[in-house]
Amino acid sequence: MLKAQFRERLMRDLAERSIPGIPAYIAAWSVIVFATGFHHTHTAVAYPAWIGFFLVSALRLIYQLTYQRLYRFSATLNYSFFLITILIPVGLWSALFIYCIVGPETADIRMLMVMATAGLCSGAMTSFAPDRKIAIAYLMLIILPACISIIVFKREESPLFYLMITYIGFTLLQLSRGSREYWSALENEAALAKKTRQLEDISKIDALTGIYNRRHFNQILELEWKRGSREKRLLTMIMLDIDHFKHINDTYGHLAGDDYLKSVAAILRDRSNAAPMSLPAMAAKNLLFCCLPHHWWMRLSWLSICEKRLRLMP
Repeated sequence: MLKAQFRERLMRDLAERSIPGIPAYIAAWSVIVFATGFHHTHTAVAYPAWIGFFLVSALRLIYQLTYQRLYRFSATLNYSFFLITILIPVGLWSALFIYCIVGPETADIRMLMVMATAGLCSGAMTSFAPDRKIAIAYLMLIILPACISIIVFKREESPLFYLMITYIGFTLLQLSRGSREYWSALENEAALAKKTRQLEDISKIDALTGIYNRRHFNQILELEWKRGSREKRLLTMIMLDIDHFKHINDTYGHLAGDDYLKSVAAILRDRSNAAPMSLPAMAAKNLLFCCLPHHWWMRLSWLSICEKRLRLMP
């Protein structure tokens, strides 16, 4: 329920939180291959991989600049495009990681690749914590193939295998905590926004009659007045003063007078539901205001029905 409510917010957060990951692959791979001279001994691997990371980063930047319009066009297409820009570099890095474990003359960069992979995974768990499915897929795609390659081709590297399995477990715990904190914060934000709206609504309503109070009426009246001036439309305002209200209070008591006010307000409120542009409000103890719709036929209908119902009151 919460995910459906915050679907657009989720995509925006995923896109913005993963921005640091755009240059991370290029930076990590550049340090590994150029600092160790790997680009001299394995030119056929180093440069194509660097170009691949560069192209994927460019694709990711394009998505970053267009994801809001893409989401408005199609939320499903936006999510799919986001997954593509995430999973392609993961697949490329995973292949390079496997090569550095089982490939010839790669011992010099093996530990660097392990460290860089751990760093990328930790950053990804933070970035993708809002969507655990993406985060888990990222972790498994980038590390599990390397673990399998150790079992199949490099059994002498079994300590590295156990280390990576331990790292996966630790990272999943980190992800679980980050995801709970993210969704808990969103849930609190939603509850706070709901309470704020409720307080705003309460501040607009007269406690006795349930219609708008004088302060809110003045605000709406000012807006309607300006709109009527712009659109050259008439604005009708009615002041209803209840006759002999003091007599009602003196004869039957103030509780009866309150009930009488509620009945009058209920008639105005019912008509405002039928004509949404009308705005009844309490002005004083026995004085009510009402701002009526622009259309003349709606004003006449509103007045006619209210007059009939008010005349029927005792």
